[in-house]
Amino acid sequence: MIVGTCKCMAPEYVMNGIVTDKCDVFSFGMVLLDVVGHKYNERQTLEETMDPILKGKIPPECWQVFTSVIQRCLQHEPDERPTMGEVEILLENALSLQQQADITNTNAAHYTLLSTTSLSDIFSRCISNDHLTFDASMEEGFFSEESSD
Repeated sequence: MIVGTCKCMAPEYVMNGIVTDKCDVFSFGMVLLDVVGHKYNERQTLEETMDPILKGKIPPECWQVFTSVIQRCLQHEPDERPTMGEVEILLENALSLQQQADITNTNAAHYTLLSTTSLSDIFSRCISNDHLTFDASMEEGFFSEESSD
């Protein structure tokens, strides 16, 4: 059984020791989850686990781009993940949407996120191999591969 204690390890690294640029993309997706305050509770939505400091400060159109970036970075198959250059462009777009919304929001009203992003959906898409599991209940989270013996 292979066990890693770092929640940021890409599945292909854990399973086969393969290191590529797409491993960095996966790790960056996990970092983005931490940025919004995610506590690895798959029974909640990403919006529910959001850091209270951020609540009401992100416009829905920006949030949609941001969560899409997270989901794309955490795809199980490395070829399905964007490049870091694509991630950069998408995050620049999210920043631009945030800046535009802040300019037009002259009365400093709080933004309301009407969508919900299921954490179990995010993790089920990124950890879809039958032999690799992600235990999100731990503070750091860990991957393990069950041996077929």
